[in-house]
Amino acid sequence: MQSYLSRPRRGFTLIELLVVIAIIAILIGLLLPAVQKVREAAARSTSQNNLKQLCLGMHNYQDSVGSLPGGGNSLHAAPLNGRVGPWSYAIMPYIEQGPFYDQFAAFENTGSPQNYTVNNPTLPAQFLNPLKVFLEPSRGRSGVGTNTGASMGPLTDYALNVNVTGMGSATDANQINRGCCDYNNRIRLEQIPDGTSNTILIGTKAVSRAEYQRNTGNSWDETVIRGQGGASRSSGNYRQDPATGNLDYWGAPYSSGALMGFADGSNRMIRYSIANLTNQQCVTTTCGTVNPFALLLHPGDGQTNPNLD
Repeated sequence: MQSYLSRPRRGFTLIELLVVIAIIAILIGLLLPAVQKVREAAARSTSQNNLKQLCLGMHNYQDSVGSLPGGGNSLHAAPLNGRVGPWSYAIMPYIEQGPFYDQFAAFENTGSPQNYTVNNPTLPAQFLNPLKVFLEPSRGRSGVGTNTGASMGPLTDYALNVNVTGMGSATDANQINRGCCDYNNRIRLEQIPDGTSNTILIGTKAVSRAEYQRNTGNSWDETVIRGQGGASRSSGNYRQDPATGNLDYWGAPYSSGALMGFADGSNRMIRYSIANLTNQQCVTTTCGTVNPFALLLHPGDGQTNPNLD
């Protein structure tokens, strides 16, 4: 005889399961935006730290050498042996990348050719690792060019404002970098007419989302051991990373703006909305509507407090 204390065990009904699943889905929907915001804030904090290190590396380079490094040329190059290299390679001893710098300089001094391409894939394996200080974390890039059909080595998400190192007097931001790739300019921070706190020195360059996983270092996404192109920028064109394209302008994956490092060592998030995209280079009313972002790139436009609202 069945005990009156013994009762059949009752499971969840289908409706109860559906209700629980619906509640979980709602909670996930509410939490995801918050998680994404936390992740983006963490990435931005890392990127700010990267820019801080890079700008301070430029300061320390000037203190040691006597002037700022320039944009470099189109070849791999090591300043130690008299050749010219880009800013990103030149400052390595000042951003805790001394071993990479010394090893690459020693490799260059062996007389090995400077272009590492499909016809000459001689770049040693130790130079084919990404350098995190040069990478914007929100993009999730592998950060190194390994394809022997183009320039090999670590890639950079940050570019030099060559309007500073190739300082000129034109009123158009695209015309003042005539000496952008000349190492003999020997510009010092104290020579920036508008002041270091009003002039971008290093900023985040635009990279299309289709290029995030590329494995080549050429055109406008060059390596940190190769000059010009991806290691520098001058244009006042400024916008969020698009879906496709090989890009010669500034930008970031963030929806509101991109981080820019100023010549005084500080960095700020600059909104895309301040840029006049119909005439990106204009810094005086004589050429049309002034682009406030171009004012931050121009070292001597006379505007020491551009309106960024």
